[in-house]
Amino acid sequence: MAIGEGLHPRGRFAVIGGVEVPLLGTMEAGAFGVPVDSVSLRAEDAPPGVTVLRDWPASPGVISIPRSEVTDAVGWTWYAWVDDEWCWVANIRDGKLFVSTVVSATAAKNPEWEGDRYNGWGRWIDPEGVELKAESRPLAGRGR
Repeated sequence: MAIGEGLHPRGRFAVIGGVEVPLLGTMEAGAFGVPVDSVSLRAEDAPPGVTVLRDWPASPGVISIPRSEVTDAVGWTWYAWVDDEWCWVANIRDGKLFVSTVVSATAAKNPEWEGDRYNGWGRWIDPEGVELKAESRPLAGRGR
């Protein structure tokens, strides 16, 4: 079974033209000369008929479209139940999860936690038997 099977993928997503697509980023009007609030995505992920903003971004295969054409822009984050707390899944690599907490009482429960009170604590765990959940939060900006 794949890590997080059945969960929504992590990252930023939005609905454009009735289709959910992954986003690469968001930009406020005026930043770096962008004329309107916008989102960037891979050109291959864009549904037909979107308004492509010219000259931004300058990366091959990436387009930017007005935020006004986007609905339900959200960021999906995963959490893992570790040491009696929902910890943020910050990374996934080589079949392991890197989980993070800012709660010192949680970090004190296991010497494998590394970090400090200023930067939080983190550790790599085997996901086998660990309960995972996905949560979404709206992305900031002026999208509908």
